[in-house]
Amino acid sequence: MSSRIINSEKLAFMLSSARANAGKSQKFMAQALGKSIGTIQNWESGIGAPNIIDMMEWFEILNINPLKYFLDFLHPDTFNCNSSSNNTEVENEKSREALLTYLKDFSPDEDIKKLHYCVLGNTDSSWSALLDLMTAYKHLPAKSRVSIAQHIIESYELEKDCETLLHPDSVMPNEAKVKIAIQDTRRSIIAENL
Repeated sequence: MSSRIINSEKLAFMLSSARANAGKSQKFMAQALGKSIGTIQNWESGIGAPNIIDMMEWFEILNINPLKYFLDFLHPDTFNCNSSSNNTEVENEKSREALLTYLKDFSPDEDIKKLHYCVLGNTDSSWSALLDLMTAYKHLPAKSRVSIAQHIIESYELEKDCETLLHPDSVMPNEAKVKIAIQDTRRSIIAENL
């Protein structure tokens, strides 16, 4: 089997699994991208492929960060930790290696600083509690995540304007990036309900 066929199958799986994980239909994707349902079906079957702009729009419409999917596509043995093994220890080690590789080779410096602050910084909550909170957040439907994120960024900006942030000399969030994510998610929710 040629590598081109394998890559087409991997790309098709990446697109279809991202769509399925976001809970969207092929019809929804066709309407959102201005394509026919047949085109979406072909892309998800490995018959043809979207151009880079359509691919980025695919993930934007789904309101999904494409990085995980691209890493799984490019380096499946490193980043795909969906093992069928019943050995939890092996799965944990593979997850640890994938995370360390990602942090070492793919994370921007700003993300490393933010992670360092969250894990080792002077915060009132334990890292484990923050991680559980983030995990719970990721399980919520999009409407709830938008509401929570909006509240957090507005509270952060108010405290910043009042100069009452707890650690003003530490690393700060990228407010613009948070607002864009909120707006993208809102657009996705509205488009889904039209």
